[in-house]
Amino acid sequence: MQRSQLILALFSGICIAQPVQAQTIEIQNITLEPTSSGFNLILETSGDRNPQTFTTRYGNTLAIDIVNTQLQGEAYESNNPVPNIEKIQVSQRYSNSIRVEIIGTNQSPEVNITSNGNIQVAVNPPQETTAQDTPESPRPTPQPSPTTQQEPIELVVTATRTEEDPQDIPRSISVLNREDIEEQANLSQDLQDILKQVPGVAPPNQQNDPGNFLRGRTAQVLIDGVLVRSNLSTVQARDLRSIAPSAIEKIEVLRGPTAIYGDGATGGVINIITRGAGEEDFSASTELGITGALGDLDEDSIGNTQRQSLFWNQENFDVTLNLSRTFTGTFFDAEGDPISSDLQGAQANSNSEKLNFLGKVGIDFNSQQRLQLTVNHFEDNQNVPIASMANPEPGIQKAVAVEQPRDYVDADEPQNINTAISLQYNHDDLLNSELQAQLFYRDNQNIFDAQDFRPFNETIARGRNEKEQWGTRLQVDTPISEQASVLWGLDYTDEAIAQPFERFDESAFLDDGTVRKVDEVTFIPPYDFNTFGLFAQGEWDVSDRVTLRGGLRYERFNMSVDDYTVEAFRIGNPLSVQGGEVDFDDVTFNIGTVFDITDTVNVFASFSQGFSAPDFGRFLRSPGSVRNISEDVIDVQPQVVDNYEIGVRGNWDSVQASLVGFFNNSDLGVEVLPPSPDSDTGLSEVQRLPTRIFGLEATVDWQANSNWQLGGGLTWLGGESDSDDDGDFERPLNSSRIPPIKLTAYVENQTLPGWRNRLQLFALGDRDLAADRPNPSDPVPVDGYIILDYISSIKFGGGTLQLGIENLLDEQFFPVDSQLSGGSSEQRNKAGRGRTFTLQYQYDW
Repeated sequence: MQRSQLILALFSGICIAQPVQAQTIEIQNITLEPTSSGFNLILETSGDRNPQTFTTRYGNTLAIDIVNTQLQGEAYESNNPVPNIEKIQVSQRYSNSIRVEIIGTNQSPEVNITSNGNIQVAVNPPQETTAQDTPESPRPTPQPSPTTQQEPIELVVTATRTEEDPQDIPRSISVLNREDIEEQANLSQDLQDILKQVPGVAPPNQQNDPGNFLRGRTAQVLIDGVLVRSNLSTVQARDLRSIAPSAIEKIEVLRGPTAIYGDGATGGVINIITRGAGEEDFSASTELGITGALGDLDEDSIGNTQRQSLFWNQENFDVTLNLSRTFTGTFFDAEGDPISSDLQGAQANSNSEKLNFLGKVGIDFNSQQRLQLTVNHFEDNQNVPIASMANPEPGIQKAVAVEQPRDYVDADEPQNINTAISLQYNHDDLLNSELQAQLFYRDNQNIFDAQDFRPFNETIARGRNEKEQWGTRLQVDTPISEQASVLWGLDYTDEAIAQPFERFDESAFLDDGTVRKVDEVTFIPPYDFNTFGLFAQGEWDVSDRVTLRGGLRYERFNMSVDDYTVEAFRIGNPLSVQGGEVDFDDVTFNIGTVFDITDTVNVFASFSQGFSAPDFGRFLRSPGSVRNISEDVIDVQPQVVDNYEIGVRGNWDSVQASLVGFFNNSDLGVEVLPPSPDSDTGLSEVQRLPTRIFGLEATVDWQANSNWQLGGGLTWLGGESDSDDDGDFERPLNSSRIPPIKLTAYVENQTLPGWRNRLQLFALGDRDLAADRPNPSDPVPVDGYIILDYISSIKFGGGTLQLGIENLLDEQFFPVDSQLSGGSSEQRNKAGRGRTFTLQYQYDW
């Protein structure tokens, strides 16, 4: 505790003292000069030094804080200087800084700030036009580089495959921009943790990535339009462990089932958009960081990060490069004990080294045509020195972590490697339509840690997921009239999948932890899975206040596999299956409407369908009575989810709020269950029973003034399945899919110009499905917990110093998945991270 207080005290002292050290710049005169696009506000200074400026938006006001400056005369004020600008005022805010406030009539203006001796603020007043009058170009023409760039006021959402204002979409959407991602990355580099504040997203387990549950169902993950989700989706999925946060510009979360991108989005879409070159001729960013457990500052907990970004933009040619390395040490819980990184073959988040490379090259042939090549390569290399063992004391105890070094011989160390390449062409005016075409390729290899499967199977072994995918997307956005348009196109993907099973020398493993490969057998045979989809999506502005959207999608699936023999987990009893081919198809629909009650409040309602093909890998490894893929009856129908949603949104000057209710159901489920007593392999199984899920989500954000922001969110989910298919949904879904009620909250303050502080809360309630049931959905009750995080950033030495403290109060807790797994296997009952710090310095040049 004393060390953490010392760190905070030193950090605060640096923050407060730093601005005072700089020499004060005198503002001697203030003038206003009209321009063709607005006006220039000129602050005449006493010298040729360039002060730092920081901007903030709240309501219709744009505030600019100028550090190390003093007014030599009276405060400046001008009312209604030009149309759409209500007031300009310049005042001494603190003894060493002034504030410029420019208040728009309906919204805040856009500005460019330059400093060359004098300080010049070029102001472009907001225009009173609609989005239809001034359509936003997907790639604006580069402009001269201002000293300070401003983010656009309105967010656009590409999770609908077209750029839209979120307020015009009859669905629930959350957007994390670059600033949000950087802020949350001060606590963790894991995307699961970064997304934990988003309504509907399942709580992170802080170690591996067991899946991407969104509203109790699986989310489809995209990176620049490239599918990350595999058909082998319920066997150690790692969709969010595919890219580093430093390479991401924006994450858009479309909550609820959708078929807009095809197979796999029964819970929604997590659309990851990577960083681009921006508008400056050249810019770069360098970042260094250190992280560790704050308890005893154990050296085994210390990790480090290095990141470098380079951006070039020369006329019609641009390049983006982003490289990052993150080493994560051992996690420690609030009691000071290490947390094991051994996860029954899954990749852990601790004791690992993550490498990421993002490269983009873009060419603008003219103002309407663009070609872009994107490459992203991600590696997660595992070191598993700490294993997990059950505590011998009676009752369910915390798992005991013990050192267990591994030495891999003639075998690769555990790792997750993901490479994605895409080539995209855009034409903004092809026969009065917008065309977008994309080719993509993805290769993923997921190598697990060696495991001792005795006494169930006399073997030391592990699996190795191998997935290779390529595909294409073609979409055309065609206007039908000024009020209506239709988006239409096709998608095709082809994926080759296999999971061989490596077996190791048992005596060497037991003697000294040596992992020496002796042979390899089939666990999941090589199979091919492809999909072909046709879609059309219409939009109609019925009136100034009513928008109607709807569409349909046809999807055809094909799975083929050669003759194979399953040997893994069947020592002395191999199972031979005759290969074949399976085809099936389906059609899904969606319709929704938005009604603007006022200019600031709207209501929406929608019906949508999402679908998901069954995980053929899980079926092929445990085929049951099937011996001929083409002839025997196989339950291969896709899971189709019908979703009904209604909500209300408010978007006022300083307050934004939303309330959403939804209900969805499916005739076929995909719930993963523990192995049945009569299983011939002892592997988990998928149960395809009717399922329904319902819930409420609420959010509120308030910009109290230019310095204070606060808000929060609430997610409540319920879910049931019809376990005997008699129409009575009597069995609650387990808490891995339906977590307890989730509450998030935050308060953020700009304490001084350039210094921001944030406290955020993450709370989970209790859920007890283990009592009074002969066959409970959960093996044990789930106990809730509350985690408080602290984030601080300050402009310092020309860069930004950032401090994040996760679990500020050092709460001892167990993530939901740990509690559930620990109920049946005590060695998996692992605590969450205790108080952990991250200190980073970023320099933009």
